[in-house]
Amino acid sequence: MRKYRLLVTLAAALALAVELGQAAPDEALVKMDGDTLARFHFAGTAQVAVDPKAASIKEIGDLPETAVLRDQTLDKLATAPFRLVQEKIANHGTNNYAPLIRPLLEDLLRVESYAEMRGPTNQVPELMLAAHLDNERAKVWQANLSTVLTAWTGIPVKEIQGEGYTGWELRKHHDPNVVRCLRAGDWLLFGWGWDELKLQPAFLQRIKEKKRPVEAAREDWLDVSVDWPSFMAHHPFTLPSPLPAKLPKMHLTVQGRGTYIRPKLTMVYSEPLGLKMEQWKIPTKIINNPMVSFTAARGVAPWLGDLPMVKELQPGAAPNQIFIWAMGGVPYETQFAAPVPGASNYLAQLAPRLLAKLNTKSSSGMVSSQSIWTNNQIVIGMPFLNPHLVAVREPAGDFLFGSLFPTPRRTNSTPLPQDLMKEIGSKPNLVYYDWEINQERISQWEALSQIYFMSLGLPLLNPASAGAKWLEAAKKKMGNCGTEITLTAPNELTLLRNAPVGFTGFELNLLENWLDAPGFPFSARHEPPSRPNFPKPAGAKK
Repeated sequence: MRKYRLLVTLAAALALAVELGQAAPDEALVKMDGDTLARFHFAGTAQVAVDPKAASIKEIGDLPETAVLRDQTLDKLATAPFRLVQEKIANHGTNNYAPLIRPLLEDLLRVESYAEMRGPTNQVPELMLAAHLDNERAKVWQANLSTVLTAWTGIPVKEIQGEGYTGWELRKHHDPNVVRCLRAGDWLLFGWGWDELKLQPAFLQRIKEKKRPVEAAREDWLDVSVDWPSFMAHHPFTLPSPLPAKLPKMHLTVQGRGTYIRPKLTMVYSEPLGLKMEQWKIPTKIINNPMVSFTAARGVAPWLGDLPMVKELQPGAAPNQIFIWAMGGVPYETQFAAPVPGASNYLAQLAPRLLAKLNTKSSSGMVSSQSIWTNNQIVIGMPFLNPHLVAVREPAGDFLFGSLFPTPRRTNSTPLPQDLMKEIGSKPNLVYYDWEINQERISQWEALSQIYFMSLGLPLLNPASAGAKWLEAAKKKMGNCGTEITLTAPNELTLLRNAPVGFTGFELNLLENWLDAPGFPFSARHEPPSRPNFPKPAGAKK
């Protein structure tokens, strides 16, 4: 029971932080005008390392496996600029200059940095980055960047100076047609734009008056604001798969709390979300302990109803709540339930269309041709797994209940803790609640992801890779992870999380897969990497 008391304490702390923050609009997003697309402020790992509230992340950061993964990641990032623009520099050699770029990335990881991005008219958004560097490192930046850009463009840089700064400038014919690198006070400024850098004067003025381009962070290690609606309007790009909703304005902050990290994400949408916040209907009879994760979400009917597969199946009204939980010990014992009135009839109407879709997939697809309707349940034929969907009746109502594998009978199971039930039910604006034991959930997702890749005929993840070794070592130092999403305004959601490294087990497995991918950061596929193909925005020059 001790872990559940800790869980309730964690949930109460999350709720208090959200309640304290919901009275006023998010200040960082209020300051975002139509031209400002993004802001980024990072304290730097050198500052985080001496913060007494960084005990959890520092312990994991000191692992030998962390150093190996960090080096691999920086090596890949050092080649990313060349991979991104190599077609445009074909006439100026094939040197990626990774040895000159890598030290600059190490500096960006270590020192305080601040950046702004603005639009709206150019093909490439204007960017200005400020890094807090000593004189020696600033000289390295100026020399390395000028060498790389001169080699890739065939155009030499020109020395410039003004009030309080010295540096160089490169002008060319393609967007961005001006690139500058300046030394101002204790800061190195690097930016690009079209004809003129409109962000530069404000950066220089703040450095002149306050010795820094942005106010010093009090508690936040990371502070990021992105106006996604404006960004997509001015610089649209295509995602690998469509999102269920338009991206909102976002403001992310990350703080340390000693034994965990606290990310807070505010999401402001252009219109009211119209979520139906009905009373929770938790299926208490089929959810039992020992659990290693529990998720509850409500107000999800609009999102579920817009999913292409749900639209195609036309099952009727989509469920407005969903519950997902995983049991300890068995990797495949992940289950879910969704309240649906008349669940038996709902499932009977859904079955023919769902089976027809599943059984027409090719043999190379994830699902085999053995999905059946039997004993009033859908059994999906899959290699290694045996997912099923059945209608059940609970004190809270009718539910669709599903599992990745037939659920074994447990003789030592206990009911869902009442304290947890009360904690969730006492919050009228709670949209999403999630708790997990990071270490166990990471292991479960590792097993499930390997089955997923195997079923699709994709390369399996390499357990000897840098990412896999890091995750194996780091997960042993992880405990509880709690997440809450609250409706803090009709058009605003606020996510607050307490976690050892700020991520859930599922997110950590995705991160490992991405970092280990040959095409990182442009691809997460474990196939030979290729140059990313970013579509040009409407009206861009050919």
